[in-house]
Amino acid sequence: MSKAGRVMFWVLFGFILLVAAGGAIASFVEGANGIRAQAAGVAGMFTPTDRNCGKSECSWEGTFVSDDGTVTERGVRLRDDERIRRSTPMPTSIDDVRLVYNRDEPAVYTTDYSSGKSIVFGIVFVVIGLTVPPLLIMVKRRHDAKFRRPAGAPEPPPNQDGRPGR
Repeated sequence: MSKAGRVMFWVLFGFILLVAAGGAIASFVEGANGIRAQAAGVAGMFTPTDRNCGKSECSWEGTFVSDDGTVTERGVRLRDDERIRRSTPMPTSIDDVRLVYNRDEPAVYTTDYSSGKSIVFGIVFVVIGLTVPPLLIMVKRRHDAKFRRPAGAPEPPPNQDGRPGR
């Protein structure tokens, strides 16, 4: 394998490890935050004021007011299992939600939020991180072994362009 090929291999190897680790951590944190919100979050009501849309899905942003009226947070994002599309009508309010602070950013979780999906995604990222890099190393070793000359073997004849052939 050429030097450029080895560099590209290790860059790809590192990239896969970073993406897998980042995806696993983010998924596990999201799942843990949902569990924490349902167990110890501040109970209250969420009033959507805006819709944040990506390529295929949207999420609600709005204001949270606790049941006893002591906590009010604006610009809070709702975490819910329901798929929200651009055409989904905005509800006037959503009762029975829980507020939790994720890295000093408030988030509201519905009581029917399931953290299982996030945890499963985290496990998938861990599996990818543990299987793909070793497979890459195995492929690289096979490639290197296929093109490695035994000790004492004569140099292969040059190609038409003058470089050593294989």
